[in-house]
Amino acid sequence: MRSSVIDVAGVTFVATAISYATGIAYYNALFRGLNGNPDLFTVPLEKVLFEGGRQLAYIAFWPILYLSLTVIFAVFLAGIAKKTKFRWLRILVICVSRCNFSKALRKIHWALLFLFMTMITSYAFTAGKEAGDSFARQASCVKGVVQADLGEFTGCVIYKTDAELWIAVREGQKSVLLNIPADKYKSLRVY
Repeated sequence: MRSSVIDVAGVTFVATAISYATGIAYYNALFRGLNGNPDLFTVPLEKVLFEGGRQLAYIAFWPILYLSLTVIFAVFLAGIAKKTKFRWLRILVICVSRCNFSKALRKIHWALLFLFMTMITSYAFTAGKEAGDSFARQASCVKGVVQADLGEFTGCVIYKTDAELWIAVREGQKSVLLNIPADKYKSLRVY
């Protein structure tokens, strides 16, 4: 029982860490795509974890589906082998069930798990970055006007929370991303 609790806690910790890294990669790529320095903007933890978890679900859906279908097919095939007179099918099922491959894998499972988690993390981080880049390229402009203490800003509203508002405005030939704290603006009009 104790081992199961430790395994679940460990997997939860690793999955949360991968989700966080993927979400950070997503938002960093998004800010860079909008000409903003990601170090200057904060994203709430729940949004980072949500976006990272969404990317992980997107990455893992098809492999898990294929693995599940393969297992179901193997169980179905084993059931057919037991019920039919196909001798070669029964021999194949018996040979696979007696294979020592699983015993060999148990001895090095920790190394394989580390390698697998490293590959998943690397792939998830890259996928998060690509998704952020893609969203930044395809983001539609929500035109808005912010009436702030320092004046009026017209541009594309990118993100708004209770704590802050991000708006992309034009300064000369460049698009600049502004972060305006909630206590520094009076109103927001969206068109």
